[in-house]
Amino acid sequence: MSGVQRLDKKGDLWKNRARELQLRLRDRFHVAVERHRCRPEIFSQDGFFSSSVQRWLRLFHDFRRDSLPSSSVLYRKRVSEDLNAEEDSVILRMLQAVAVPVLGNVCHVFMNGLNRVQVYGVEKLHEALLNRPKNKPLITVSNHVASVDDPFVIASLLPPRVLLDAQNLRWTLCASDRCFKNPVTSAFFRSVKVLPVSRGEGIYQKGMDIALSKLNTGGWVHIFPEGSRSRDGGKTMGSSKRGVGRLVMDADNVPMVVPFVHSGMQEIMPVGASFPRIGKTVTVVIGDPIEFDDLVNEEQNNKHVSRGKLYDAVASRIGHRLQQLKVQVDKLALEQPSVERAMEMLKQFDWESLGMANDVVTEDGLFGQESQADAYINGSKRRVLVAWRNRIRGYMEPSELMGFAARGLFMNHLKSVLDDDQVYNESVSEAFPVYNKSHVICLPMPHRSGDVLVTSYGELEENKYLDPRTAQVATVDHVKQVCTEVRPASDEELSSPYIEEFRFALDAEILKYVGEAYPKGVCSVYCANGKDVEEPGSDFELVVVISATRLSPQNFCNGSWRSIWNIEFKDDAQVLELKGKLQVGAHYFEEGNVQLDAKHECNDSTIFQSPDDSAISIATIIRHHETEYLTSLEASYSNLPDNTFKDLRRKLPVTRTLFPWHNTSQFSLTREITKELGIEK
Repeated sequence: MSGVQRLDKKGDLWKNRARELQLRLRDRFHVAVERHRCRPEIFSQDGFFSSSVQRWLRLFHDFRRDSLPSSSVLYRKRVSEDLNAEEDSVILRMLQAVAVPVLGNVCHVFMNGLNRVQVYGVEKLHEALLNRPKNKPLITVSNHVASVDDPFVIASLLPPRVLLDAQNLRWTLCASDRCFKNPVTSAFFRSVKVLPVSRGEGIYQKGMDIALSKLNTGGWVHIFPEGSRSRDGGKTMGSSKRGVGRLVMDADNVPMVVPFVHSGMQEIMPVGASFPRIGKTVTVVIGDPIEFDDLVNEEQNNKHVSRGKLYDAVASRIGHRLQQLKVQVDKLALEQPSVERAMEMLKQFDWESLGMANDVVTEDGLFGQESQADAYINGSKRRVLVAWRNRIRGYMEPSELMGFAARGLFMNHLKSVLDDDQVYNESVSEAFPVYNKSHVICLPMPHRSGDVLVTSYGELEENKYLDPRTAQVATVDHVKQVCTEVRPASDEELSSPYIEEFRFALDAEILKYVGEAYPKGVCSVYCANGKDVEEPGSDFELVVVISATRLSPQNFCNGSWRSIWNIEFKDDAQVLELKGKLQVGAHYFEEGNVQLDAKHECNDSTIFQSPDDSAISIATIIRHHETEYLTSLEASYSNLPDNTFKDLRRKLPVTRTLFPWHNTSQFSLTREITKELGIEK
């Protein structure tokens, strides 16, 4: 190789190294530039400072125009009718006239043809949509579970003929970074009546203004008050945001607000799925329209009322109603759809371990009719029943014993054995109220007017229980576990307005907490003492009752949570004293019988404040103690070795033989009862 060639080769090597260094520097510089672009120049024309100044100048202009006091952070912004001009172009309306009916009917067929939709109260939505006064705006609000909640759920609630009228169908809002990423998606979503909103730009942005303009012309706007989808598949609901309050309070005419809550969309479109699934069931509960006359009157009578408080009050009321509907829809979703499913669940129980395999589930029905009591029982049924009950109570927790009876698994069989309706009725009338109150069961009231907790704190008289949240009294049939009738509560049965202010604020905070912490939970707040207190200066006591049950017999496990918090409001000392009693029960019975019955008591205190501040403090304390206790339980039992856990099982005998009802004298328990009662065979 000549010297010239070696120099050329070395020169190429240096050129390559220089080129590589240049590329690295460019990449570094490119990254720096990109990072710098994330922070706009402060003093550039399009920079953060300039845009902020322009935004605040616009706010100041509107602020001066509306003649509002300078101390107002939030104000009523009048929306110009010019906003509709760019949104209602001829081309856009032509696209909407075609796209909206097509998309709506496709979604309707998909939901009602390939899936199953159970709707309760659909007439309320139809009445509001089709028969509301002329130029009366309509807002529908709902929970947000899946990315296709709109339009799938709304299309399933409307008949096809209504879906053909694109002009009167809903407008809705969608984040610009999801639905308006490029010109193609922007054109599509605008053609199906979707308005863009930008995350983080607050409630006075253009998308909200356009939604208000649609309401001002008597249109229909659907909004998800939570602002985003549920993070846990619809198990809980987030709090309602202030934006929905602005739509209600800043519209020229107060809109009609119809709430509804659905369950099951998380199965049709799970998080991460690319295509919706079929063969699922969606349950929808539509509530009564929400009234805001009191807030409107407050705004008119008090010109200095904070705009932010009005928005928050609207959002809180809507969120509270949605939480109530969610409780109802969760219960309806868990109801047994048919007798066949109930039979399948019963068949999964290990009846053979009790020697009752052929006697419980037979071809003739749920319970066999072949078993008969021995002759010696027929002569003294009443004394034998009482003796058996008292004897068994020595081995079992009373609530555990009542649990078997209340579930109805043995009652029909027991009734056929006793062959005495009077003895049977007296027994169940005594057992079921004890069980229902000790387990704080929740029963829906007639006409879906609310739910009532069966607890001694709400018991007014025999079989009558107060629901403070709806101010109603329900009559309960303990044996059938249903509410037979409901009536409005009298003034004597309710607490005074002064106490009710504290109770209502606390109930709202506890309802929010339970919705987040216990997806299947229910709660209520009662006044235990001092309900007639009319003004500050006297002590009174509120009681918070929380109950949650998770039944999964197909997985051989059941669980329950009950907590009762007594809160003493001591006016003289300006102190609130809290005493909590927590109880956790769990039962696992697959190839064994493992039970957990844990109880815990705790005390705490806080200062006496206004109703809202006191409610927040109490809810925070309850959340802290219950979370801490559950965490300690989880830590304790998760660290148990497998051998220790297996030792906890109390094995049931698997003899694969029927229980000998015709000859019970071979058992020592029978002989002892016979001896005590002096009953001869």
